[in-house]
Amino acid sequence: MLNQFIINVSLLISLIFMYVTFRRKLGQFHPSPLTLYLYDGVSGGLMGYVLMNFSILLVEGTFIDFRYIPIILIFLFIDNKAAILSALLIAAARFFIGISISSYFSILILSLLILGLYVMKYFARKIESIYLKGMIMVIYATFLYTLYFINLLDVTTEIILILVFFWLVSILGGLFALFLMNYLRTAELIVRKYEAEATIDYLTGLSNVRKFYQLLDYYTKKSKVKESPWAIAMVDIDFFKRVNDTYGHEAGDIVLIEVARLLEEVVDSEAFIFRKGGEEFTAIFPNTSLEKVVHSMEACRKAIESHIFNVGQLNELHITISIGICHFSETTTSVDDVMANADEKLYMAKERGRNRLVY
Repeated sequence: MLNQFIINVSLLISLIFMYVTFRRKLGQFHPSPLTLYLYDGVSGGLMGYVLMNFSILLVEGTFIDFRYIPIILIFLFIDNKAAILSALLIAAARFFIGISISSYFSILILSLLILGLYVMKYFARKIESIYLKGMIMVIYATFLYTLYFINLLDVTTEIILILVFFWLVSILGGLFALFLMNYLRTAELIVRKYEAEATIDYLTGLSNVRKFYQLLDYYTKKSKVKESPWAIAMVDIDFFKRVNDTYGHEAGDIVLIEVARLLEEVVDSEAFIFRKGGEEFTAIFPNTSLEKVVHSMEACRKAIESHIFNVGQLNELHITISIGICHFSETTTSVDDVMANADEKLYMAKERGRNRLVY
């Protein structure tokens, strides 16, 4: 029996790891709430079904397993409704294993489990420790299944010893499952944080060049399939080197931060703004006409031209920008040339005297 318990715990660990791993990969495709709900609920149901198939025989016709742990984990870490779906699937699957008085009691226990989890989650909402909340739920589930066994079996010394062993393994298995689930989810959050930070410019807070090329690749591929309109605006601060040489790099940083803020304020939700590097910025306008892009970027140029940059005591600067715009498909019909064309227009703006927009 000990070997069977160890197998069940090992299986539970593997199932949790697979569930979290695939959920992380699913998240990369930005799934809808319904998709996540179905994935979580069905995954919990499948985990419970697999654990039921590795049930441990107590006496003839009566088994024990860890089917309740996936329900608790999803209820605690994910979503109440998904946990209910898991419980319903596990209940339905129980009848595929065999129909008996035991199967009907199993449905009753699952119903009481879900009801109890709701009650405990409400009263335990002020408890900060996820482990304490989880262990209360595991103890409750273990208690329910103990009543289930006592109701079906004649209480003997052997059964009492088996139930004591069941309590020990259930508590340890539940605690380890809680630790593993919390560890994997924490690791996932850390990875997401690092991924987000890897795409953010440390100085301005804008998305950086890495994120720019990711989005550029996305809209390039999308346009090849659907030919949807979009545009790139390349922005360069005029004579920025003079600012650094005259007032120092700290003043230059102030200018970069202020320019980034002004670009975001003027463009608002019309475009994605990036710091491409140095004094260069870019904007990607999805599903926007050339007229709107030009109007928006001209408003940016005027806002920066009229803005007073305070870079120190008695040092007030006026900065201008040059802008090059390429629009697919109003200024180019080659989606692969949008970036190069916008860059070319930017250089034309500089050659024509700066502080202007070319498209």
